[in-house]
Amino acid sequence: MLFPSLIRKPPSSVNGNHIWTWVRHQKSDSQSRNRAVDRLVAAYDADLVRRDAAVANRHGEVDQARARVRAVAKRIRPYAL
Repeated sequence: MLFPSLIRKPPSSVNGNHIWTWVRHQKSDSQSRNRAVDRLVAAYDADLVRRDAAVANRHGEVDQARARVRAVAKRIRPYAL
């Protein structure tokens, strides 16, 4: 796992309560971005797909593993860099 300490507990700079709400993609995309958060989310997504692909690969599903990794790479590329 790339950032185990950040996955287990929130970063020390995060204080107080947070309320998560659901909005449509258009509204979400119009909000300002926190690049540090974007990169952490991208790293987390990449770590998950690597694990999933490793399991698929062990079961001989090489093409499916490759497709999963490529799909996630395509999805996270805009905000991962």
